[in-house]
Amino acid sequence: MNILKTVKNLRFALVVLAFGLPLAAHAEDAGEALFVYGQAFVESSDGERKALAKGEAVQSGDKVVTSVNGRVQLRMADGGLLAISPNSEFLIEEYSYASGQAAERVAANSQPRSFYVLLKGGFRSITGAIGKENKAAYRVRTPVATIGIRGTDYTAVFCASDCVGGKRDGLYVSVAQGGVFMKNEAGMLRLEPGDFGFVAGPRSKPVRTGVSAERIAEQRGASDEEAAAEVAPTSEDGDNLLGGGANPSGAVAMSAGPLGSARSHTDVSLGSPELAADGSVQSFSAEFPAEGSATYDAGNAEVVDRGEDPDTGIRWGRWANGNADVTTDSGTQQVALQGSSLHWVAGGLGEARPVVPTTGSQSFSLVGNTNPTDNHGNVGVLGSAELSADFDSQTVDAAVGLSIADQNWDASANDVALDGNAATFEGEFDSVTVTDVSDPANPSSSDGTGSLSGFFTGDENGDVDGAGMSYSLSDDADTTVSGSAAFQTDTPPGDR
Repeated sequence: MNILKTVKNLRFALVVLAFGLPLAAHAEDAGEALFVYGQAFVESSDGERKALAKGEAVQSGDKVVTSVNGRVQLRMADGGLLAISPNSEFLIEEYSYASGQAAERVAANSQPRSFYVLLKGGFRSITGAIGKENKAAYRVRTPVATIGIRGTDYTAVFCASDCVGGKRDGLYVSVAQGGVFMKNEAGMLRLEPGDFGFVAGPRSKPVRTGVSAERIAEQRGASDEEAAAEVAPTSEDGDNLLGGGANPSGAVAMSAGPLGSARSHTDVSLGSPELAADGSVQSFSAEFPAEGSATYDAGNAEVVDRGEDPDTGIRWGRWANGNADVTTDSGTQQVALQGSSLHWVAGGLGEARPVVPTTGSQSFSLVGNTNPTDNHGNVGVLGSAELSADFDSQTVDAAVGLSIADQNWDASANDVALDGNAATFEGEFDSVTVTDVSDPANPSSSDGTGSLSGFFTGDENGDVDGAGMSYSLSDDADTTVSGSAAFQTDTPPGDR
């Protein structure tokens, strides 16, 4: 086997007074909506509210509001990215940056500002030119603390009576790259990559925590029962059912960057799988029809972007910032994951392989994903992912849209073959478009290629409840982007 292949209005008014925010900010284009999923709105400083659509501009003084199923990705004028999670309110307090202004000129301009307020919910931020050149010109205020940066990629979530599973209300922050500080009248805490921070209130000292902001973001809006669900199912005797029993089969799809394109692995030989302390997959084995078996182990790599869907049992994550081990008949080889990632999505662990219907159709909704990465060490944002299955023709249609390193990638595939016996699908994207937006005034596009693979979850009665998918995209300039996504059927769980 070749491994290398392989608050309502009143509440808002009160918060504004408490923060001392300008009620009539100077209106100027601050950025545009790259992706809008579900319901999202923008409220101007004069109180006008309208639906937000892809491609529309946002201005200084605007507040972006997402519904319980809404997600918004903004590209700011300085190239920064903001991904606003469901059920959130995010205010562009003061933003000033000349469109098309070169990053190296930011420091010489006394006006650039990138000031925000997180009123409710969460977001992920990848710093643009303003924060990179003048870190004091970037800040995010919340009801309990202010977030400052040192050139970074981080996620923040503010819970206000909407944290579940016994989690405390307050501000949670996770750092992926660079560094941030959390500061209020009680003190200041600096966070490095991999650190998690928490602030309970404006007079509470910021502290380190073991709870990630990403996990809080996933759980907001879920029931307490869902949030408290066990990660690994156990028997009455406490034995881990993932390690054997009557139905040890499962499915894993992975997109591995330097390890190969998107691949789907079914009938995974789980043996005694290792699970990380947070319940993520530490290792898995797979049988390749033509290449034999291989075992993938996280080694000393970090598990990031981890999540799980309690309704389907699907888990997802990526291994990064270390060395993964790949074992074949030829031995074990370490693969460096500095500057690259192995993305995985796994479903049906400890369960029998589902039976796929032979008639009808099913559409799916995105419930979780890893952040896409490329082979140059960049981390991006998945703006959209779509999946539908036509069981009459035994095919699937899929699409992804993402942004990474001044590029927007859009890929779509139609009539990808579905293997009903294995409950999997695998094929190529029909269309991959790469748009360079490094100069927003003059974007340019080119074609690319890509592959996808995945699996379905469900039961032996032909009741499909979810799907996992990995993808790998490439352009003609030796850039490869990888990621994974988890889906749930559009039919409510109680009606399946």
